[in-house]
Amino acid sequence: MKEIYHNLKQLVEMINYSKYGWKICGDLKAVSMLMSLQLGYAKYVCFLCVWGSRATPFTTSREIGLRKHLLSLEHPPLAEPHKIIIHPLHILCLDEAWPCEKLGNNKAENYKDVVEDILALFQDFGCNMPLKIHFLDSHLNFFPDNCGQVSDEHGEHFHQDMANMGKRYQGTCSTTMLADYCWTLIRDAPHVHYKRQDKRNRKSKAD
Repeated sequence: MKEIYHNLKQLVEMINYSKYGWKICGDLKAVSMLMSLQLGYAKYVCFLCVWGSRATPFTTSREIGLRKHLLSLEHPPLAEPHKIIIHPLHILCLDEAWPCEKLGNNKAENYKDVVEDILALFQDFGCNMPLKIHFLDSHLNFFPDNCGQVSDEHGEHFHQDMANMGKRYQGTCSTTMLADYCWTLIRDAPHVHYKRQDKRNRKSKAD
């Protein structure tokens, strides 16, 4: 199953997401597809504002304002922005520049100073601001307080399962493959017990 908007839309409709409105946790690529953002070299890559992908560390969403509807959107969004949970961001950098940062449950009192130091380093290197740094700079309050407990482990497990299922069906996407995957989930459920029923008609001893 390819990671494209139409497949994700079909999955959202099959689980009746509009009725339940669960919160969704995923990586930035999955979030972009949910919000119907243009993939690749899009001009606006943030689903919360109109921050540009070529912005400098000092061009923040606060200067630009909130995101305008249908800006850089290819299709109708599949979820509302406040239903999105972005998992903790791992910002991998060179040790010579700064140690690896990771969002946890406790927000440091000087977190603004830390983010400003990171932005200053990006300016010294002459780099544009990456999307992950943009979230730390402009949308840090968007992350939940228990951010360290949020995980996309199930999403990564889903990617691995679908990759194995695709190899089994030789890359052919069909309803049979989707049904096979659903039955795999049901069989692996720890709280579900099965008992094979014998449907043969047994005559009583009285007969």
